[in-house]
Amino acid sequence: MYCRKVLPGFLAGGLVILHVLVVLSSAGADASAWKPDHFRPGFYLGQRFRFERELPTDLGLHEEPSSRELYQAYAVLSLDFDWYSFGAVSIVMDSGELSEDTIQDGKLENDRSEDIFFQEGYFESYFLDSKGFSFKVGQQRYVSGESYILDDFLLAGQVGLNLHKMIDLPLELYASVSRVEGSSLYFQLRAVHPFSSYERVSLSVGWLHDTEGFLVGILDEVFSQLPDLQGAGLSFQSDGELLWVALSAHKSIGAFRLTTVGILNTGKISWYASDSSGPRTQQDVTAMGYLFDVQLARNLTEKLTLEVFYLMASGDDDPYGEVKRGGTLNAYLAIVPFITRLNIFFNGGINENLSTRSLGVAGLTARGFGVPGLTLRYDFLDNLWVVWKGAYLFAVASPPEKAAGREYGWETDLMATWDVGKHVRLSVEADVLLPGSFFERADRPDPDPAYRVIGGLDIFF
Repeated sequence: MYCRKVLPGFLAGGLVILHVLVVLSSAGADASAWKPDHFRPGFYLGQRFRFERELPTDLGLHEEPSSRELYQAYAVLSLDFDWYSFGAVSIVMDSGELSEDTIQDGKLENDRSEDIFFQEGYFESYFLDSKGFSFKVGQQRYVSGESYILDDFLLAGQVGLNLHKMIDLPLELYASVSRVEGSSLYFQLRAVHPFSSYERVSLSVGWLHDTEGFLVGILDEVFSQLPDLQGAGLSFQSDGELLWVALSAHKSIGAFRLTTVGILNTGKISWYASDSSGPRTQQDVTAMGYLFDVQLARNLTEKLTLEVFYLMASGDDDPYGEVKRGGTLNAYLAIVPFITRLNIFFNGGINENLSTRSLGVAGLTARGFGVPGLTLRYDFLDNLWVVWKGAYLFAVASPPEKAAGREYGWETDLMATWDVGKHVRLSVEADVLLPGSFFERADRPDPDPAYRVIGGLDIFF
């Protein structure tokens, strides 16, 4: 009902904006020196038909159950203005999730309702490219640590120096800053050594400075909740610093393609609990953690590709105790990671565009995770392919006392995608997660599997 009301309005409004911009651009073609060399409007509409059963929410796989609506939609309107000798301006608006449960009391209530569908709006320079200097500023997709530290749409600025163009040294340097929330800022320095258009090695250092309680939000996310720290009428605040050092590489080794990233994080989080009478608790927590992801891919035949991967993030044997008494938390922490290795346990699959970014990454109840697995892709035609993923998941640290063991379980995902012409894509996905001993309880020794079946219809031009 909601989509029938809101989605047509969004589409109509987007088409009107496109029409006006095209007319204005054409009318000023001869008179305006600011007329772009290339103007490209774009539109995307993703529709999903979903059936799923998640693991019980008390098992902690998700803090809140995701939408169980049968129908979801997601619309994006993009406008690209390109001046070949100067730079480019990109504007992207998106609807956020559109489904029955995003309308409350007659109003839109989703992750885009507060910023008027604005996703991106940035300027990217060209005019100093020949001298090896570039910059990009505005609301944009900001990625750090191959998405394992941060991957979100944020207000950010980046400056780049291409030393190959400056002094014939094969090295690229980047400095950037982004606002993650309020006055909490993330700074990054990155050096890239390119071997070829595909091959490169990158070293980056990122620093998060928190002054407005952002870090306690990360703690709350990685624990799913803070049952040992919360109390009636208590509120939480934090400040502190987190530091990440990330090394990544993309390299061909004979017939194999290697993709790998390793990240170390450390820092200090000061958290405060207070009630109406004032502060009640203050603790300083030291953070120490790591994450690495290694993937080897090879074409077995012209149509069949095999990928073998291993993803691991550190966890802590007693995370609640360390945070409560102000010790060292040995779990990997991130800002807004976006992991697509698997579809149920992580955020992969044909529904990636509808996945809301979330804080943290430290595994269930901050116990970390190890994920050995493999992916097979078969390209039947240039526009028709099938992907199968299979992986075993386990906790790196000791499980909670109520859990029977460390096994998260086995996940298997199957996806097929068919591009029907230039503007239509049909997709289908079927996933299942067989829960392991980590989810077993005395009153539930054999929890039911989690599954998801999704049909997708994407329209774009």
